[in-house]
Amino acid sequence: MAISGKISVEIVIQVPASKFFHILAKEFHNIQNICERVHGANLHEGDDWHCTDSVKNWTCLVDGKVITCKEKIEAIDEEKKLIKYSIFDGEIGQNYKLFKSNVQVTETNNESASVKWTIEYEKINEDVKTPYGYLEFLEKGTIEVDGKVITFKERIEAIDEEKKLIKYSIFDGDIGQNYKLFKDNVQVTETNNESASVKWTIEYEKINEDVKSPYGYLEFLEKSTIEVGDHLHKA
Repeated sequence: MAISGKISVEIVIQVPASKFFHILAKEFHNIQNICERVHGANLHEGDDWHCTDSVKNWTCLVDGKVITCKEKIEAIDEEKKLIKYSIFDGEIGQNYKLFKSNVQVTETNNESASVKWTIEYEKINEDVKTPYGYLEFLEKGTIEVDGKVITFKERIEAIDEEKKLIKYSIFDGDIGQNYKLFKDNVQVTETNNESASVKWTIEYEKINEDVKSPYGYLEFLEKSTIEVGDHLHKA
């Protein structure tokens, strides 16, 4: 059995290549809020998620098991929409001498794209499995992101420190295409010294009756709040 090799998978997604690549190249920190199989991620070294000097910690569900690893971007090619990652430490380091993953996003038309993930690996011995489980994780994660990739702009309209209230105006991008008005407010209320209540309210006006009510956006805010709360609890 070979101890080194390459495996790959290609997925067709229903969003433009530029939009999907933007998530990977500029908003990678949001992946943990989109993909259910990503249980957590944080910066280990550096202060920018998207530069080659930074190292990130990841906790993910792969092959039915929770694994940890570190990840570093080796190279980004904006023109080719290609990113090369080095994965190491944790369960990866215990089983592989070398583990690299590359992703390339290719435009198929204005509304869809092809995403190709390639894993290059070298096992520590022949008993280690070929990392098909990791490839499946990348495939399923891509499908999850495909269903949730949106772009928009946000502006703070007001902050009330005393009431712990912030009002946002959301516009442009996918929001602007579907809503004439989109505002969200968040208010944090103390329940006791160790806990608090966070209430998000979305006010919206659709451009027409065919547009869905923005329950998906509310779910995103809910999940993001839980992620932030968990992070603060562990800090």
